[in-house]
Amino acid sequence: MSSMQLTHSEIVAFLLSGIRADVLSISIIGSYLIDMRVRAGSDIDLVVVVKDLDTSGHQFQTRVTKDAYLVDYEGTRKEIATNYGGTILDLTLLDKFNTPNSPARDNYENHIGWCVKAYTIYGKSPAELFDVETKINDYRQIQNNRLRVVEGKIFATKQKLALQEIKQLRTLYDLQCDIFRRECMSRTIFNALGVKYCERAIPGFTDIFARELEDCGVYLSIRSSKESEVGGIIT
Repeated sequence: MSSMQLTHSEIVAFLLSGIRADVLSISIIGSYLIDMRVRAGSDIDLVVVVKDLDTSGHQFQTRVTKDAYLVDYEGTRKEIATNYGGTILDLTLLDKFNTPNSPARDNYENHIGWCVKAYTIYGKSPAELFDVETKINDYRQIQNNRLRVVEGKIFATKQKLALQEIKQLRTLYDLQCDIFRRECMSRTIFNALGVKYCERAIPGFTDIFARELEDCGVYLSIRSSKESEVGGIIT
């Protein structure tokens, strides 16, 4: 079975047969949702909401290439990856919504974003299970503080970049990510795809980034690939 032949019902049946837990929801997130297909070199990202994460487990008949229990800035979750029908299924298991975390990262905003945009193929949607509408209203109370922290980080990074005789690509990338976070926060955009697809979330972002670089004495040609729709490729 090739990856193009997988149906959503087949994915659901496979996951329900392999996950040992009370499954409340199965949803597809990530780049698959751009045009409902697996892109070259990509996989299918899925969020599985279970009743109790700590007692959950799995017993897939296929090879599992990732099996981790994680507690970090993205919250508490289990991550599992396995191959089914020639397609890598990248699973995130969780039983609660992530709490606000460091504004130096946009995981909290991203969490809201994928909840809203998730394509649910089994059970209730994450947005319904986690009452995301209330969380969006609550977000406005912390939005300005998170934005100020990101703006301060941008200022520091631009100073660092201006002082570098040889511009470091890592510094350029960090600045790109922070500017993208600032634009999303200031516009209340809950981006679900990350900086890789910045032009999809914020049309014209590459021009915004280019102008910010000019403040640091950096003049670069930036192009966007129509195939991958990746913004901010430095040439």
